[in-house]
Amino acid sequence: MISWIQRSFQHHFRVVFAILLAVTIVSFIITIGATPGIGRGDRRVVSRDFFGLNLASRDDMMRMTTDAGISLELQLGSQSGLDDQQMKNYAMQRIAALHLADQWHVPQSTSPEMTDFIKGLRVFADKDGAFDKARYDSFRASLRNSPGSTEADISRVIGEDIRMQKVELLLDGPGYVLPDDVKSQLAIADTSWTLSVATVDYASFQPDLKPTDADLAKFYQENDFRYQIPARIAAGYLDFAAADYVSQVKGTGDAKAKLEQAKRLAAKAASDMAYALYQSKLPYGAPLDAYLLAHKLSLKPLAPFAAEAGPAELGGTPEVAETAAALDKQHYFSEAVATPDGAAILIWKDSLPARKPLLAEVKDKVKADYSDVERRRRFDDLGRTLRATLQARLKSGETFDKAAATAARSQSVKIESKSFPAFTLRTPPKDLPQPALGKLDALDKGTVSEMALDADKGYLVYAADKKLPDLSPTGAEFAQMRASIAAFMAQRGASSYLGELVAQELKRTEPPVK
Repeated sequence: MISWIQRSFQHHFRVVFAILLAVTIVSFIITIGATPGIGRGDRRVVSRDFFGLNLASRDDMMRMTTDAGISLELQLGSQSGLDDQQMKNYAMQRIAALHLADQWHVPQSTSPEMTDFIKGLRVFADKDGAFDKARYDSFRASLRNSPGSTEADISRVIGEDIRMQKVELLLDGPGYVLPDDVKSQLAIADTSWTLSVATVDYASFQPDLKPTDADLAKFYQENDFRYQIPARIAAGYLDFAAADYVSQVKGTGDAKAKLEQAKRLAAKAASDMAYALYQSKLPYGAPLDAYLLAHKLSLKPLAPFAAEAGPAELGGTPEVAETAAALDKQHYFSEAVATPDGAAILIWKDSLPARKPLLAEVKDKVKADYSDVERRRRFDDLGRTLRATLQARLKSGETFDKAAATAARSQSVKIESKSFPAFTLRTPPKDLPQPALGKLDALDKGTVSEMALDADKGYLVYAADKKLPDLSPTGAEFAQMRASIAAFMAQRGASSYLGELVAQELKRTEPPVK
């Protein structure tokens, strides 16, 4: 349990605390991604019950999602960037919560409850978070002239949200938290760090790599999956370039319009030829060659290509790829397909099976891959060397900047150093590299971390100072953290319960497979 909380809070610390300090009514959004969708099912289904709503009814679905959208807009001031599927899941969990409210006889919302609830809505808050009556009045005035939602709709949604909030509070439970969990998270949140960071430039690290043939052969055998050549199609094409038809276009001075008309002429010519080939019923081979020669057409080559990608020479569009994938010896020519330069007819030659190439065929790529992997491995080794150098120099009394400069010269790499004044993870410096934060767990005062990596940098973090907060169970910070974690854990319980309830209802009314 402790490790789970540490991971969740450490990776999403600022976001989690923003959620805990915001409204809690939409907490079950955390797990909406796990809720199954409705699915396509049998198109003939005309009714599918979902807690009294008909999921097959456009009107019911529209009302469910519209109400959910209003709910989020009121409480968060927006729909919080949710995509369509997330909105649908939120809407279904909202209906499930209202179903529980009916089952548990949760009373309808009273006028005083609605007044208090409205004053806490994000959409009516000023920049300091306080209720702004002017915003509220402006919102009501806008509804009177709106062709969409009415005041009655908003009032109904608010009343439902209050009942939903009561259900969530019942589902939340006590949110039990162990004292060690609180101490762990309090230490993560409020420990004061004074750091210096040495940033190692990967581009400046250029080790002398001279792999032997034996090195490359070993690397190839261990990584042969990288070089597997997939099944491909060998084909050619008959080209109908729009440029060849521009002279037939008349009556326009617009170059762009002239080209578009030329493309249409090229497409028609390609379509006519494809139909002529179909009518001829020519077998593949010499008769086809003679037929093309008689029609003054030449077959242009294409490099072998994977069916799902299509020939790169023709733009690799999905249409061309789909057409190419359908070709074989019995159906060796395609219909006309559009290309960037006009139109074309694909002519199948052979289907090439997947194969493992010889090392000699891919030696240049193997060498490049070996060099990339070996350079990264040596960069890791460099990190350990630099860390030892920094530790020794700092222990001898050198400043961090001087120690970093010495380490850079000794290893012929570029290193930039920067120091950061005391901070906590609640408000880390904006320019502190994110990978450096991941090394704080195992960092003690006066020590240098192992090197953290991203795509083009390495980071060595030095803890010049580390001050733990008051971890006493009687402290105010301890009580606040315990309440926050308890709320978070409790809300996860409510979220999981509602998600399971939605899944069960969808399964109960799932149309039979035919």
